[in-house]
Amino acid sequence: MFCFYVETGRALRSHISRALRAEIVSRASRALDMNPARETDVLAELERIGERLLRSDARGYQAFRDRVRAHTARLGDPTSEQTAEIAVRFMRTPSFLVRFVELSRDISVDDLLTGLEHADSSGSTLAQRIGAFARTLGQKVDVEREELLAALTSIQTGGIASTADHFDPSERSHHREVLLPNVRLANGGVRPDTRRRLMLTFNTPFFPEVLIASSVMAEGVDLHQQCRHVIHHDLDWNPSTLEQRTGRVDRIGSKAEGVNLPVVIYEPYLAGTHDEKMFRVVKDRERWFGVVMGETPDSGEWTTEQQAARVPLPAALAAALTMDLSLTPISETRR
Repeated sequence: MFCFYVETGRALRSHISRALRAEIVSRASRALDMNPARETDVLAELERIGERLLRSDARGYQAFRDRVRAHTARLGDPTSEQTAEIAVRFMRTPSFLVRFVELSRDISVDDLLTGLEHADSSGSTLAQRIGAFARTLGQKVDVEREELLAALTSIQTGGIASTADHFDPSERSHHREVLLPNVRLANGGVRPDTRRRLMLTFNTPFFPEVLIASSVMAEGVDLHQQCRHVIHHDLDWNPSTLEQRTGRVDRIGSKAEGVNLPVVIYEPYLAGTHDEKMFRVVKDRERWFGVVMGETPDSGEWTTEQQAARVPLPAALAAALTMDLSLTPISETRR
């Protein structure tokens, strides 16, 4: 998700973090037959499940590691072991448990292992994503591989118990609220080493899963290996700026290419405001650039209205972004 302003990025991170937290509690409370209003109890139960199944002396811990190692065997023992340990770190988190495991009061090791074969919205399973990650690791030189594994080992997971102090100072909310490590912020104020770590780990099946970025991540970086959705929260008068941002995920070897699904682009704006004027101007400029390059001149009010046709946002992001406002996502493109 791209935006220009520091405070906008912080606000987005805060809203999306709250929405994801609410979704985690909602899913877990339904599966575990608990009262969703007792959020602390629901989250504590998820923590207990993760600890019971994946603590180092539990049967599930070794069984899960063995299954992950089967998908990363090509890396050799030391790297495969380290990758399996990383997978355990993230599988313990509430967000991974509610997404990949069929939760119940009597959840077993077998349910945990079945979670590796649970497909996401793109149709790929966690096991397949880990396997693709292993292939990517295998193509890297030793220094690059070590840097990536070190980033995954050190990045904050912390379930939902993380505090603002666990993150880069520029990421912190002024309200000092609890933030999800699934959602991270990368702007010019964030330390270069933190931005580098976020870029590396965003290209893996692990955290962060939502990256809110300013122009520092809009050019010259690769963010395509595990992402096929781009949200231009703040538009620009120049269509090439939007194209540069989209180009971070629309690349050779991207996730979209691997799962044979489109790169999905959202360009939300507030109808009847300056946002809408900017949207219409940038869309007209984009179309006339296409005319110069030989495309059919299809500009006009009707075309603009068609491009503004609503494409539904992913549920958690929609809840965080829309609040009591009307935002209009725009388009879906295929490679």
